[in-house]
Amino acid sequence: MAIDFTHPESPEERISRIFLGRPVEISSKEDWGYNCVAWAAGCSHVFWTHERGFGTYAFWPVGVPRGETLGHLVTLYESLGFTLCADGTVETQIDKIALFEQDGVWAHACKLCEDGRWWSKIDYFEDVKHTIEDAVAVYGTQPVFMKRAASSHENDAPASRSQCVCQVRT
Repeated sequence: MAIDFTHPESPEERISRIFLGRPVEISSKEDWGYNCVAWAAGCSHVFWTHERGFGTYAFWPVGVPRGETLGHLVTLYESLGFTLCADGTVETQIDKIALFEQDGVWAHACKLCEDGRWWSKIDYFEDVKHTIEDAVAVYGTQPVFMKRAASSHENDAPASRSQCVCQVRT
């Protein structure tokens, strides 16, 4: 389905299109300041990308190899203390994330909420709460799950870019 730029979509229309009409909950306003990779890492103040050329707009942890494969994304989250795990079930005091790829390129990251739903930052747009099945329907692949000891409450994100940098463990 092509996007008609002469008639902008409402957030509800956009999310319905992206999630193929599946019922999801929009949990924020549009925000171009961060993306799904940052959001799953606990940062909502800077856009994380392996691509170069974005200047101070974007961030990638020092020492983490840049690249577009799912393995590169796994390495990024390993640098933040995550390890691979078997599934996306809720565990007390454990943060979990799910990573998706499409055609051999990493495509999305989302984090598990305490209620069992998943929380995604959709590109430059809104944050959305959904089921893992909703994300599988959108990305077309089963996710890779990772976990780490809980670092903070769900809504607590680093207050600045420098705090995002400090989360990287060496």
